[in-house]
Amino acid sequence: MKLNPNIIVINNLNNLILIKIGNTDRIIKMSTIEFDIITYYSKVLNVNLVKENFKSVINIEKDQMNILIKKATENKILIPNDSSTETNSSINFIFKKNKKIFEILNVDFTNTALERFFENWLVTNCITIIFVFLFSFFLLNILSEPLNFKENYIQTLYKVPISFSTIIGYIYLASFISTLIHEFGHYFIYKRNSGKTSVFGFGLLFYFMPVFYNKILVGLIPEKKKRILINAGGMFFDLLQFIFLIYFTKTYHDTFPITSFFCYTLMISIAIRTFFNLNIFLPSTDGYFIFTDLLNKPNFFEVALQNTKNIAKKENRNNFKNYFYALYIIICYFFFAVSWCLFFLPILFYFFYASFK
Repeated sequence: MKLNPNIIVINNLNNLILIKIGNTDRIIKMSTIEFDIITYYSKVLNVNLVKENFKSVINIEKDQMNILIKKATENKILIPNDSSTETNSSINFIFKKNKKIFEILNVDFTNTALERFFENWLVTNCITIIFVFLFSFFLLNILSEPLNFKENYIQTLYKVPISFSTIIGYIYLASFISTLIHEFGHYFIYKRNSGKTSVFGFGLLFYFMPVFYNKILVGLIPEKKKRILINAGGMFFDLLQFIFLIYFTKTYHDTFPITSFFCYTLMISIAIRTFFNLNIFLPSTDGYFIFTDLLNKPNFFEVALQNTKNIAKKENRNNFKNYFYALYIIICYFFFAVSWCLFFLPILFYFFYASFK
């Protein structure tokens, strides 16, 4: 038996260790001493030597050791010696529904060269410096002279030689690309703050909009400041995208009208997503996670909804705080409706485009 090389230690705090095996979603909890015992056993493969090594820390009975080995084997913490130890990225078709996304497939880069690349501080620092330089360059260029955004946009619409029926492809492609960059922003900040997983996926947002996503275990990052930075990482990259797109369309709308048209489509996609992500009244968005982290109430929406139901049932009506919860829930449902309306914004964009054709 040997220790599974695909083990990912997600957290090690207060004598409790959380580990993940490969691309599975399951989190295994063990005490630190149990994990240390299993690790040592994988090296010596002798129960008596393990008992001798840990006798100053804990008295281990043979039956207890056998149970621990069995548990480690069942959870694939220990694997047979003839099992492959090579770790490669793997594509997994999952076809799984959750609240927002129908997950179609994911790719796990955990414990691969790609993950190690983004865990290298020299690499991530160089990338950060490049991003800061580019952002400053684009912003200074934009501010150096009048933008004329509306005029440039209209000129681009007149010059784009594509049919009205093909615009929907631009919309979907723009949504996918801008989301990919947004999710990379979360991942980049996550890795800079010692995140332990590298799982990316493709699915359908609300079961019809193709999107790219990544699975990062933000909740297992113990420091609040780091969690907030990670949740804001996508919006940082959205801002960088937006500044670049404004710069490109301002500078090249005459030279590259089709590319500029696609850039405007990307801007619309980013603007819609920003409405979602900055909105603390939409659960499961970046803004909501930041808001609840600041309040130290990760289940704020569920708590507010339950207290609102209590008021409707004529329970706890004397607690004035419950009315603030009820107001929050009312605003949430209002923005649920507004959010669905925003999905029709691209259709309005189509008609606006068509009016110039």
